[in-house]
Amino acid sequence: ANPVKELEALREKEIFSAVDKQIGGASTLSFDAQETLLEVVVSVKAPAKKGTIELKFGPNALYYFLEQRQLGDTPFLQNVKDKCIVHDKEDGRVDFHFFVDRATWELFVGNGSVYKIGSRKDIAAPVGKISIGLNGGEGTVESMKVYKLKSIWPENVDTLTYFRGK
Repeated sequence: ANPVKELEALREKEIFSAVDKQIGGASTLSFDAQETLLEVVVSVKAPAKKGTIELKFGPNALYYFLEQRQLGDTPFLQNVKDKCIVHDKEDGRVDFHFFVDRATWELFVGNGSVYKIGSRKDIAAPVGKISIGLNGGEGTVESMKVYKLKSIWPENVDTLTYFRGK
């Protein structure tokens, strides 16, 4: 599963970008997003394939276990109930592509090998801090781009009321 190319037409503007930033231990790459609709494209390289990539967006977090090639919603592999196997590239590179809207987030990992969707914990609030780190290893965020997105809804529609069925 991969996002359709037509979603790129919703990009309003690029609000953050980074290239070749080291992560590992206390070193993370972070950005504070005051928007509610975002697209984030990240490529991480961890040559030793050790540790856990931690991807946080606001109060939400996802974890990618490099050695096991598994994605989960808890930092402890043994506690991950819904494990997803990601087919990362042999060179230790993992690609993450995710969208955050008012009510949900969608994540595409490993060139389409995994697709996950979840509910946002703070519905309709700005996303807040986005960060990517690597626990138990060292790596590089080869590239990260964050885009503010336009809504697909007409301006006169209250989407939160619409979603609640009123």
